[in-house]
Amino acid sequence: MAGVTTSFRRVTPREQDKHRTCIPLLTLKAAAGAFGDGRLVAELNQAQEWVEPNTRHRLGQGMFVAQAVGRSMEPLIRDQDYCLFRLYEGGTRQDRVVLTMLRDEHDPETGASFTLKRYHRKGERIEGKEEQAIEVELRSLNSDVPNIPLRVRDENELKTVAWFLEVLTEMPE
Repeated sequence: MAGVTTSFRRVTPREQDKHRTCIPLLTLKAAAGAFGDGRLVAELNQAQEWVEPNTRHRLGQGMFVAQAVGRSMEPLIRDQDYCLFRLYEGGTRQDRVVLTMLRDEHDPETGASFTLKRYHRKGERIEGKEEQAIEVELRSLNSDVPNIPLRVRDENELKTVAWFLEVLTEMPE
């Protein structure tokens, strides 16, 4: 796919086009914050800004575009890149780039309570050992930015907000 640029343009949608041909444009802070207090689906439906992406991904409910902050995912995602996301609804996160809410931690690069990193679970949980901690590392691609090591009792303590799908470029008007 060399030479193909995945892009988007800002639009004012008709109601019937929402989540079909266009999706919400949110800030990562708004997306993660709304997820934290359970308002994200409502936030997606009531978004003030909408975009029409030129993407191979089929658009639908639970998809949004947000601008990345920081350099931790370079070269894949640069600071201020626009990214296409799909809400996390379960399934393995292993080695996928995810937007995650941090309960008792903050991203060392941005100081935010959410982060965009590659998810890596270390080891396997032993059945019947309920007190066993799970080690998860939220990994940066940029070696200049530290990873975030976490120990949790249950992987569900980590609030994964969304899957990263791809970087988009805004088309000039």
